Amino acid sequence: MSLPPARWVLATANAHKAAELARLFDGFGVTLVPRPPAVTLPVETGRTFLANARLKARAVAAATGEVALADDSGLEVDALGGEPGVFSARYAGEGADDALNNAKLLAELAGIHGPNRRARNNTHGPPRFAPGIASCIALSRMFAGRLARFGGTVPAAANPCFSFR
Repeated sequence: MSLPPARWVLATANAHKAAELARLFDGFGVTLVPRPPAVTLPVETGRTFLANARLKARAVAAATGEVALADDSGLEVDALGGEPGVFSARYAGEGADDALNNAKLLAELAGIHGPNRRARNNTHGPPRFAPGIASCIALSRMFAGRLARFGGTVPAAANPCFSFR
């Protein structure tokens, strides 16, 4: 039995995440379409990755009238008490880019070496919301590793300082 084709709107402003999700759903009969430019994403006020993903999926589903797919992810560094966590994308402040966030992260880890650089790339999603439906499908994945000084080994949507080694 095959399922009818599905069309889902991506609730992300991150092109790398959009590409990763497109690869993830390739071959499953799902067409992922970009979030319309007129639809803005809500401020990520959740205390968890899943809460932030739900906020984005609900907002896009309500605005478009279509099923929306979202995720939220970030780094949790043991030596920093789990930071930057849900603040990974704005760790160096609102409007900071990946380079500034990574520079701040690595500066805070200066002098910390080896196993003390343990971290997790934690991804929650993809919550999928249909308009008018209060429930969602949610998945999560966590990659354990450590923070390297230079480019890591995770997909482009994740932090390039993170390494599985």
